[in-house]
Amino acid sequence: MSDTALPGGSRLRLAGVDDAASLAALKIACWRESYADHLAADLLAELETSPYHDATTWRARLAVPGPHDRTYLVEDGDRAIGMMSLGTSTLQAPGYPGEVRAIYLLRDFQGRGIGTVCVQLARATLRRFGLTPVAVSTFAFNVRAIALYERLGARRLGRATVFEHGGVAYDEIILGWPD
Repeated sequence: MSDTALPGGSRLRLAGVDDAASLAALKIACWRESYADHLAADLLAELETSPYHDATTWRARLAVPGPHDRTYLVEDGDRAIGMMSLGTSTLQAPGYPGEVRAIYLLRDFQGRGIGTVCVQLARATLRRFGLTPVAVSTFAFNVRAIALYERLGARRLGRATVFEHGGVAYDEIILGWPD
């Protein structure tokens, strides 16, 4: 998939190594906007030092991706407003070889249909790779994402603890599209 037009004039393009810092900053901004009411303040304050969020980790992922790993930036003009990543599943979802790993959009761009198109494009890309059925996961508290995936035909497959912080366990809901 090359550059793809999205609703509202935004576009989706394949990310490269030079986008690592933008991806890291974008993911941190999305977490802080979307999860402030659900995650501990000290955890959100320390995201830049987390290997799951820093530019060095993104650079390494983008430099040597797996054969079916893809990361995309969503841009509005020259501004990065979101991202999507997909590939071979890492989830506890037997029989679901493909995974939509992440779809993040800044709050001002949510609810415009961009996420819907991203899910559809991710599933189509994974289908071309022969990685179906497709799974996705999201924090259990992320009811908007769960509603989006279910509206697009995903079924709940399970629940798993993602991590613990400050004595609190944070769970994810795993969903999947059986096609």
